[in-house]
Amino acid sequence: MEALAQALGPVGFIRFFQQYETGSGDYSADRHSWLVGDVEAVAAAIRQRRTVQG
Repeated sequence: MEALAQALGPVGFIRFFQQYETGSGDYSADRHSWLVGDVEAVAAAIRQRRTVQG
């Protein structure tokens, strides 16, 4: 914390801690579930675009 305070100065140090949030949950598992649908949707759009453009 001391190094952070020295590097950011008093105002930056306070702003850093006001914005810092640990969050909760398992981001990796959540991200994986989000990407499954997105990857399929993107692949379908690419396939459709290729058939339209010939």
